[in-house]
Amino acid sequence: MPAQYRLSVCKGPNCRLNGADEIFRSAREAVRQQGLREVCQVGRGGCYGMCSFGPNLIIRTVDPAAPPDPLSRADYMLLGEPGEFLYSSLVKEQVERIIAEHLGRGTPVAEWLHENRPLEKIPA
Repeated sequence: MPAQYRLSVCKGPNCRLNGADEIFRSAREAVRQQGLREVCQVGRGGCYGMCSFGPNLIIRTVDPAAPPDPLSRADYMLLGEPGEFLYSSLVKEQVERIIAEHLGRGTPVAEWLHENRPLEKIPA
């Protein structure tokens, strides 16, 4: 069975001002177009506290057997756990590649992960 993921796009005010709504729409559409709806839930997360780096997109590997938790800390904070990946300072043109490589092939896009990125946005 392929890995299961939850993709969350921050909906905090700074991320939204920097294009998070467009990132969310692009992610949802890319997951649909690439036939990955069975392996990835796409949602909106609360503010993750990385405001100056927004818009922020978090991908987590999830246990499909675990019951959904409506009060999950993962919906409003970074947990720093294995299987958690933060992509920051995104533009919509990057989303399709992130979906294809990270979710489709299980290979994170290393150069766009937060720990490898400068503050400014990098064109796709």
